Amino acid sequence: MTDTNHAAKYARPFWRWYAAILLMLVYTCSMADRQIANVVVQPVKAEFDLTDGQIGLMTGFLFGIANGLAGLITGPLIDRVNRRTFLAQIMTLWSLATAGAGLAPNFAALLASRITVGAAEAGGVPASLSMLSNIFPENRRSTVSGVFFLSAPLGALLASAGGGYIAAEWGWRGAFLAAAVPGLVLSALMLLTLPEPQRTTPPPAAGTSAWARARELGGALSHILGKPAMTAHYLGLMLIAMASGGKTAFLIAFFMRQHQMSLAAAGATFGLIGAASGVVGALLGGLVADALARRRAVLAQWWLAVIAVVIGLADMAIVAAPGLTVALVMATFGGVVGAMWLGPGYGIATSMAPEHLRGKCLAILQMGANLGTGFGALLVGVLSDAYGGPGGLGWALISVFAIFIVAGALFGFAAIRRPDALPDILPRVETPTLH
Repeated sequence: MTDTNHAAKYARPFWRWYAAILLMLVYTCSMADRQIANVVVQPVKAEFDLTDGQIGLMTGFLFGIANGLAGLITGPLIDRVNRRTFLAQIMTLWSLATAGAGLAPNFAALLASRITVGAAEAGGVPASLSMLSNIFPENRRSTVSGVFFLSAPLGALLASAGGGYIAAEWGWRGAFLAAAVPGLVLSALMLLTLPEPQRTTPPPAAGTSAWARARELGGALSHILGKPAMTAHYLGLMLIAMASGGKTAFLIAFFMRQHQMSLAAAGATFGLIGAASGVVGALLGGLVADALARRRAVLAQWWLAVIAVVIGLADMAIVAAPGLTVALVMATFGGVVGAMWLGPGYGIATSMAPEHLRGKCLAILQMGANLGTGFGALLVGVLSDAYGGPGGLGWALISVFAIFIVAGALFGFAAIRRPDALPDILPRVETPTLH
């Protein structure tokens, strides 16, 4: 099928939304493969006799390092290769690596499998968002990004509820093996049914050497750093990812320790809470952002700043709650606001990047976000060991949740400096002047 035929196909709403939903399901599998390690923290810790610091390495830090290094390669590739085929290939790799975790004979082998998953997933979000930017118009990007990031709560549901049940019945190894299957199926479906969308500008000339790839990423990084609003926005997203990484890595373990929930109960409960609240939050955040942007684009940036501060306060309340019922209510509220940043955050980030640099800019963002996610998990683990005692994990979580508020301040700064990087998505209504 030619590029012209592809463009005609995506001119129809059915195929546009089919692509959005399929890419959302692809990233759902990515999130499930990533988060299944968080669900089985307690049995893995018991089998290999690990500390919380070692758990932080497994659930995030080494994953993030591998993801960041791999992004040095995937970023330049996304702007020139067939993104559909590339995405199917890396999805197959991360699914097979997830299955490998279930066969790991020791902790070192388990770490190796998680590192491979992290490296393979480096191109997932940048490739998907790059494709969606060529399928949907700019004034729908926050909404479409919100739909795409429904993958976060749905992946959490698969990992927490499904993985928790499988781990309780067949052990943590069975949970890893089961998590690998959907990705292998979806990679084949993508190759068979999803055409590569037509780019509006031609891809850059290929740079074959490592030095050429580094210069390409350096150019994208210089563009980001040359725009104060863009720098603040991207850094704010990385900090949100850091705090969220600490939360997802240890929240189930916190409820098991603090409120004596079983693995199966905690997995099912947080799978359902995460899915329901996350779907509402991801859709609501994107829809409100696009509605505000129709009045004035800067309002979407301020909306994101408010969301970040509320996330931090809500998550602190989860830990401080006096009993299980109140903690679960706050976890539900925290799940809603905790997903509301995804649509406007990535929608604005995509619009800030010019198309010829978009894959590389988004790859840099995702590299930082995944490094932040990994460091957040490690930071909670290290702080938990340092605080010690039965309340150590709770104090560690509260400490890391303060990072959300710092991210909110950065988004506020980006709103003030917004004209440096982000054009109005739709024409604003001008007040008539008298002559």
